[in-house]
Amino acid sequence: MKNLWSTLLFGAVTLEVYCQVATPKELDIQTTSILYFISGLLIALLPLFKIKPTPFKGENNRILKEVSLLFYGTMLIFLIPPAFERATALFHRFAVDYKVADMLPVLKIMVERWLNGERIYELIHFWEGTEPIYLPAMWLPYIPTIFLGIDMRWTSMIAFLWSITMLFFIGKKGRFNFKYLLISLPLYLLINGILYKKSVIIYLSEEPVVIAYYLFLAYALAKNRPYMIGVALSLCLMSRFALAFWFIMYIGYLFLFENRKFALKVSATTGSICLVLLLATEAFWQLDVILSLPKIYIDHLMENEWKFTGFATTNLGLIKFFPFESIPLVNRLFFIFNLGIPAICLLAYWKFKDKINQPFFALCSLKLCLVFFYNFLIMPFSYLFYTSTFLSIAILSWYLKEDW
Repeated sequence: MKNLWSTLLFGAVTLEVYCQVATPKELDIQTTSILYFISGLLIALLPLFKIKPTPFKGENNRILKEVSLLFYGTMLIFLIPPAFERATALFHRFAVDYKVADMLPVLKIMVERWLNGERIYELIHFWEGTEPIYLPAMWLPYIPTIFLGIDMRWTSMIAFLWSITMLFFIGKKGRFNFKYLLISLPLYLLINGILYKKSVIIYLSEEPVVIAYYLFLAYALAKNRPYMIGVALSLCLMSRFALAFWFIMYIGYLFLFENRKFALKVSATTGSICLVLLLATEAFWQLDVILSLPKIYIDHLMENEWKFTGFATTNLGLIKFFPFESIPLVNRLFFIFNLGIPAICLLAYWKFKDKINQPFFALCSLKLCLVFFYNFLIMPFSYLFYTSTFLSIAILSWYLKEDW
C-alpha cells in the first residue's frame, strides 16, 4: 500500500514540476494552471493519510549508504559546473536594470544604504518614487556579494544550489532505499527548466533566497527541533508573509495537540528573532507600507488593464479564469483562503487526528496553504510559484525515506 501511495505522490510532484517549467508551446496555460493547482492539492493531502506499512525488505545498510553517497555526489558533480556556466552566461546577457525588473535594484540600494549607514527605508527614486517594501531577511543575504563588488545574483545562485542540496537531507538520517531514486525525475525537470527554459528566477528575481528559507523550514520540521524551527520560521516570515496565518495555526496545533513547552520555544525563538530584525533594520516602522501592498496592487492593476491581460493571463495562477472586473473579488477570496485554510487544517486534525499521518501534518498543511496563496494571487509573477514547487519535492524526499 505504501508503494502505491509513493507512486501517486511521485506522479503528482512530477506533474506539478512539469507545469511549473512547461512553456505555452508544450501545454496551453489554462490547462497548465488547472493541473498545477490540482497536483498541488494532491501533494498536500496524499502524505497525510495513514496507510498500511510496507514490510521493510532489509536492504544492506552499508550498500544503501554507499549508493546514497554516490547518488548525492553524482548529482552535485553533474549540476554545479553547468549551473555556474549557465549563470555566468545569463548574468552577462541580462543586466540588473530597474527598467526591466526593479526587485534586485531595490534590494541593492537597500543593502548599499545599510553599508553606508544611511536610512534603509527612505524613498527610492525609480519611476515616480518607489517605496522599499522588502523585509530584512530578503535583502540581508545580499550583503556579502554587494560588499565585495560581485554580481549580487550570485547570492541567488548559491541559494538555488543550496536549496537543491537541502532536498537530499530532509527526512530520516541515513534512510535510503532504491525507490528514493524516483526523486531524480522531478528534480531533473525542475533544474533543467530553471537553467535552460525559465531562467528569470535566477537573473531577475530574489526568489531563490525565499526557497532556501522554506527548505530550511522543511528540514527543521522533519527534524522536529524547536529552536531550529523557530529560526527557520523567523527567516520565512521576515522575507515574505505568505505563511503568517499558517504560523498562527501551527503554534495553536502545538499547544493543543503536541507539547506546550515545545510551542513556547518555537514562539519565543521566532518572535525574538523577528523583533530584532525589524528593529535593527528599521523595518518595524515600514510595516504599514508593507501591509498595505495588496490594496496598492489592486489599485495599480485596476488602472492598468494591459498588465492584467499580459502577465496575469500568461502565468500560472487562477486569476486568468476571472474577468478583469473581478480582481477585487479574487483578492477577497485570496484573504478568505489564507484565513480559512489554516483553520480548516486545525479543525481537520482535531476531528481526524487518529487517521492523520502526524509527522507530515505541519509540512503538508503548509503546502496546502501555499497552494491557495500562490494560485489566488492577483499578480502571479511566474517566479513566485517556485517556492511551493520546491516544497513539493521536499515532501516527496521525506516521504520516500519513510518505511512505516
